[in-house]
Amino acid sequence: MKVIRLNKGEHLIEALTEKLKGQSGGSVIGIGALSEVSLMLYNLKDKSYSKKTIKGSLEVCSFTAVVAKLPNSKIGLHAHIVVSGDDFICYGGHLEEAVVAATFEAVFTKSDQLLKREFSKEIGLNLLKD
Repeated sequence: MKVIRLNKGEHLIEALTEKLKGQSGGSVIGIGALSEVSLMLYNLKDKSYSKKTIKGSLEVCSFTAVVAKLPNSKIGLHAHIVVSGDDFICYGGHLEEAVVAATFEAVFTKSDQLLKREFSKEIGLNLLKD
């Protein structure tokens, strides 16, 4: 297990990916506060994402990610997040990117096996290999 803390102003996916370079796969859970989040929702029918950006004081209610090698051998995070604003309404989806407002605290748990992704023409995404 590895503890990771990100600082104010860091881009969450970018910074987390950098801190996990060299890993062979695993999972991440995290909590924190964000000032901006870009969410995506995948439409299987037309193989495209719809996007929504939310700005303001945002609390991370839930963050989970699978860390795996991409087809280009770089590490990739498939992350989902739920955030809440000061109105306590929650928004969630696939996390494209986020900006840390105060801190983001995460725990990485390494997998016992190498996790790899390969492109699925049927789905239109890089999926985990069995």
